[in-house]
Amino acid sequence: MGLTDGRPVSLTVKKGHALVLADAHVCQGTARGTGPVTLSLTCDDGYTTRTEGTAATARDTLVVTWSGGTKDTLAKAAPPQGAPSLVAPPPSTPPTP
Repeated sequence: MGLTDGRPVSLTVKKGHALVLADAHVCQGTARGTGPVTLSLTCDDGYTTRTEGTAATARDTLVVTWSGGTKDTLAKAAPPQGAPSLVAPPPSTPPTP
């Protein structure tokens, strides 16, 4: 998460999928490669500022340079205090006799 021009930007990447929330737009698509990662996204509303980009780490941040000229500097966000986990607990096993 981060701020670009004073507005919040969020990028989530997991298992080759990417999601960007920025400027009241939701864009999703693929993330490919390692160091740098190439992002290829589409936005349902036709927004194009953050559809093709390259993400690379710089110290404790992730810098995403978009083909439209925008550059986002993001930091890893911790889950909010008390937020439910998205990972299901392992199933319990019955006691052995």
